[in-house]
Amino acid sequence: MSIHDFMMINEGIAEDPEINLSNPTRKRKIKNLRSQKKKSVELKGQNDLTDITTPIGREKDWGDREYKLRLIELTEIRRKELITQMLYRLAEGKGKAFYMIGISDDGFPIGITKEHMDESVANLESMAAEIGAKIAVLRRDMTTAETFVAEIIVNKRERNEVIMDVRVILLGAEGSGKSTLISVLTSGRRDNGKGLARSNICKHKSELLLGKTTSVSQHILGFNSKGDITNYSLGFANTYEKVLDLSSKIITFIDIGGSEKYAKTLVTGLYNHLPDYAMLVIDAIRGIQDITLEHFQLALAMKLPLIIVITKIDKATSSELNSTLDQIELSIKNLKIYMDCKEDVVMVSNLFLSEGIVPVFKISSVGFDNFDILKNFLNLLPVSSEWDHKTQKHFYIEQVIEKPDIAGKIVGGAMLKGTVNSGQKMWLGPDNDGNFIQVVIASIHCKHVTVRSVKAGQFCSFLLKDCSALRPGMVLLDLNTHPYAAFEFDCEILAIDKVHDVRAVTSSYQPLIHTQTIRQCTRILNDCGDVKIYPAQTCLLKLRFLYRPEYIEEGTQLMIRDTFITAVGKITRVYHIEGGLE
Repeated sequence: MSIHDFMMINEGIAEDPEINLSNPTRKRKIKNLRSQKKKSVELKGQNDLTDITTPIGREKDWGDREYKLRLIELTEIRRKELITQMLYRLAEGKGKAFYMIGISDDGFPIGITKEHMDESVANLESMAAEIGAKIAVLRRDMTTAETFVAEIIVNKRERNEVIMDVRVILLGAEGSGKSTLISVLTSGRRDNGKGLARSNICKHKSELLLGKTTSVSQHILGFNSKGDITNYSLGFANTYEKVLDLSSKIITFIDIGGSEKYAKTLVTGLYNHLPDYAMLVIDAIRGIQDITLEHFQLALAMKLPLIIVITKIDKATSSELNSTLDQIELSIKNLKIYMDCKEDVVMVSNLFLSEGIVPVFKISSVGFDNFDILKNFLNLLPVSSEWDHKTQKHFYIEQVIEKPDIAGKIVGGAMLKGTVNSGQKMWLGPDNDGNFIQVVIASIHCKHVTVRSVKAGQFCSFLLKDCSALRPGMVLLDLNTHPYAAFEFDCEILAIDKVHDVRAVTSSYQPLIHTQTIRQCTRILNDCGDVKIYPAQTCLLKLRFLYRPEYIEEGTQLMIRDTFITAVGKITRVYHIEGGLE
């Protein structure tokens, strides 16, 4: 028997006694049978329940089908439970779910009155709309003269865009409790004092073993229109997509490593992930450390509004806590308000940005002390940055991902300007010669969810078609622009480290520049005998990238961080080179 004949038997086609596999006319019969089989499958897919007025079998805990006798007189708590259940069924059905109304859990068509059916359908439609879905009644049959059953399909609409979120980067020394704080906020479950909470958000196994954050990660906290946290209603079914479905506002926490060894995560978080606010986390026992002050200085240099959270107040003695508070008073000169009650939250949230106030929270991740105050404040936190959604598109690539099962390449990064829609063409570059090519944005993901468009201020990923060599630091630009790459640029820097002596720059010094997602060594073009860096004074440098040209713009912030100096500044002039457009 041939392999082809074996496949025919497996498909059930050769089981027909009228079909002889060696008969010359078998192809026509096989074709007819396959056509009938295909139509049968299609009909089954369209109408799995041939008769919902007869028993249809017990409801399963998995899959895309849900049985409900009636959905009437719903309390707020019950409504939340049903929405969470709907999200689960939609996830099981990859965007589709089927509801059988008037049917018991064991699949028996009991039927309900017309009034109860109308109310059940209206409630189902209202809940679906709340998560961006719509319903359609597939059938409505009578079981008796006065009772009905119905089959309803729920379809998840494709998301146009993700709601704009408020981005908060957590700064502070290693072991201050940054990751634990994020975990407790996003899960609603307290820590056990031994690292249980932080283990829930560890990105890598090494982080779990070391007890240290070694990479940059993002975690979201959702609020609905009533100010309730949506993460908590989902329980262990908490996913990005489900939180987004239930939320009218999102807080994105950017977690970084606090150890000097993982200082690169600090630069990545500050320059690549577009934070709106900086949350400085301070251990009540150990107080302010050198790296805490450095993080504070960087937040000031980047003009990020500051929030201070003092952790581990359950373990700290009164003298340790008072010592930490004294350190804060001496080190941070801004007007500080200690948030001790919910009444403070409304007042400070209104004056936070305009008056430069620094709110200070004292919390315990073990005892939940003052967490309600912090959560109320986060709910009222406004977006601090004004992003330009209407200008020409500008996206910096932070990471490049290749998957063998996907045709194209995935790039992740920050949308700095404009709005990008799926299917648009953009300039990609520069390559090592300073050239740019046209690419197509095949699809867009934001917060792990497929969307049609993204706006400035959002961190997202694109699937690109028709591209070859990619690297972090490249940009995607509007087709209406004429982009140029550059090797050389002028910049103005200010040292923010603790060195109080004048530093002379030698010809061998090659500062590593961080700006946007670009990270490249440079050569100083100034006459080195004239370059001196004074404490608390700006210094003008002319630099040249060592390895390849980059796309940079005047006014962009930059950072130099090495053993010689920690400095921040901005690009003041760019010297373009001639590059090609393909």
